[in-house]
Amino acid sequence: MITEDYLSRLNRLSDIDSDKAIKSGTTAIYPGTRCPIAPVTSIVNEIEDAYMLVVGTAECTYYNKNISIQEEKTLRQNKVWSYSMNSNEVVFGCRDGVYEALKTIKESVVPKVIFLVSACVPEMIGEDFESIVDEASLELDLKVIYINGAHFKCYSAMPAEKNTVLALCDLMEKQDIEEKSVNIIGSKYSLIKNSEIIKLLESKEININSCIPFDLSLDKLKTASKVKLNIVTDLTYLPIAKKMQEDYGIQYIIFNYSLEFECIKKAYLEIGEALDIDIAKEVQGLYEEAVKTYEHDFRGKSFGTGYLGIDSFGLNHLLTSLGMKLEYMEIEYYFEENKSLKNKILESGNNPFVGRSFDYLTLKNILKDKELDYFIGAVLDNKKIGNTKIITPYMMLSGKLGFEAPLTLLKAMKEEI
Repeated sequence: MITEDYLSRLNRLSDIDSDKAIKSGTTAIYPGTRCPIAPVTSIVNEIEDAYMLVVGTAECTYYNKNISIQEEKTLRQNKVWSYSMNSNEVVFGCRDGVYEALKTIKESVVPKVIFLVSACVPEMIGEDFESIVDEASLELDLKVIYINGAHFKCYSAMPAEKNTVLALCDLMEKQDIEEKSVNIIGSKYSLIKNSEIIKLLESKEININSCIPFDLSLDKLKTASKVKLNIVTDLTYLPIAKKMQEDYGIQYIIFNYSLEFECIKKAYLEIGEALDIDIAKEVQGLYEEAVKTYEHDFRGKSFGTGYLGIDSFGLNHLLTSLGMKLEYMEIEYYFEENKSLKNKILESGNNPFVGRSFDYLTLKNILKDKELDYFIGAVLDNKKIGNTKIITPYMMLSGKLGFEAPLTLLKAMKEEI
């Protein structure tokens, strides 16, 4: 059973006003957060003409290389390079060695751009990567973009991902606007090409210009600024939309910010207005079908949520709006944009305990203690715990954008009854 001391480590949702306010129920966390190098590597690997040099201790560069060779394509293309600091460099810096490494990469593969990514140790000793980039750009005639990949000041990988997507803006150029063109920021086209929103947009002859940060090339990035609208599907990548609005005046709309039906309808209509297309009839039809399809009454049922693969606030807003009681929720990272949904959840009479994603020991004890009707999210195994029904939405929601996302989840919950 969970103890009062254990629970006292956790904050309630009303206490969460920054990412640092998210606590763990234990002093030892299992398995803990992802190293930011993993998502940074994934993003850079999506850029056809880009290469990457990770600078850090041996374990950091090994971890990065191990990730990069999981796919035969990236191994064959030799896209990801590593610079492992020796003991002398840990004390006195690695400037000369990194410069020589950049020179070696240029001579070996003739790169159009290199992303220079720092791990924790070189950042802790104060290595001046910006001056290294300046020197390489000038003397080697090489496009180098610096990304701070350290996370010793933050438990989450999100700040490093933010640094990465913002760096992509350095590869964009001003273009003439195409009125019937959009970027999707946060989703991969191969996953969403059959999604509700893409079908609707394409039926109105709207061109999907790019899906950022996926399936990119330097040429695609150069022309990313020609669109009328950026549609953001993941808050992790919101900074790039904000930067593009600042640099090029391109409007952005956050879609599936909440999975609550009224919020989805509102976002659809905002997209229609921004693109000057009439989708009101189609959206109203989808909305009415969604409301009609929802038949089972979940009111009064208790639930908790863990790692979802999507922002947890959007899902929790949906379920609390249906009258369910939220006892526990995990947050991977607290964004400023979460505040309005946080307040709506609190206004619905719910003030759950809050834990950090990937803290399975805390979750294990919560599930033993709380006797929830539903738990929605990743667990160590999917076996039923007591009478709690376990729903793992990560794969079922993949590629779902629009009313289809909440309906897919609610259908899975109904099937568990």
